[in-house]
Amino acid sequence: MADSYTKESLCAGMLEEARSVAKYMREKVRPRLDGVLSPTYREILATGIFLRSLCWMETLARLDHVQDFQAVSTGTRFLLEACVDLVLINHDDDGKLSIKMSDWALSAKFAMSQELVKFYNARNESVPEQHEPLKFFYEANKSSIPSLRSKYWGGKHPQRWTNCQLLSDCQAADKLEPIRIPAELGMSLAAFHESEIRRLNWLVHGSGIAILRHAPEPWYFHTCSLGFNWSSDLAVLISTLTMKTLRLDEATEGMDSERNRLRDDRLAALFEQLKNETA
Repeated sequence: MADSYTKESLCAGMLEEARSVAKYMREKVRPRLDGVLSPTYREILATGIFLRSLCWMETLARLDHVQDFQAVSTGTRFLLEACVDLVLINHDDDGKLSIKMSDWALSAKFAMSQELVKFYNARNESVPEQHEPLKFFYEANKSSIPSLRSKYWGGKHPQRWTNCQLLSDCQAADKLEPIRIPAELGMSLAAFHESEIRRLNWLVHGSGIAILRHAPEPWYFHTCSLGFNWSSDLAVLISTLTMKTLRLDEATEGMDSERNRLRDDRLAALFEQLKNETA
């Protein structure tokens, strides 16, 4: 097959795979979420993670130019972190991690509000009217946030809600799902992080321009191709974990055959593009 397709057709095929997964998430998984009555806090968080992931897959499905390589990489990076968080939340039997994740969001909003107020105070200026809601949020929470941060993170606001590096959380997730993750992704999340995510970070952060100066043209197509493929795998894993967290996996008949059909659809979409290239 190495001689039967071009970088353009492979990229187009992987994009069609991503579109197949986005359609599956939108038409098969998304409607089921509305059937969950009186969801727990953990289930609400899992639903939020899924919906953001669906939005990213819908976005990726529209990125049909190689110039979109940076956006593709950013989407893949998000989907990895979403997958890791969902694994941790899925195994949160006592609900403490779910509350911790939510409290981190509150702390993050406070950090932004605090820095905004400090910025204008240092200039001896009033906070502009359009930013006053953040000022009010800061004033309302400045007495409670320190104790919240002390409870979880030693008084500081960490970059991740777990107070761990993403790699450490990948390793924790791998231990919780030692079969499901490699079955879908072909490797552990930690291996994916070490072999791919560090490189994708070059494309997410502005300083990566120094690395891209000598990248050959095929590299951009391959980056998009792999990004679509990895994003599709991660999105399927996220869909599976979401239904598991919401206890939909047990209630829905024919789930395995449904996933097999999705796998067939992805392969058909890929090979249709490769066939068109050689026709």
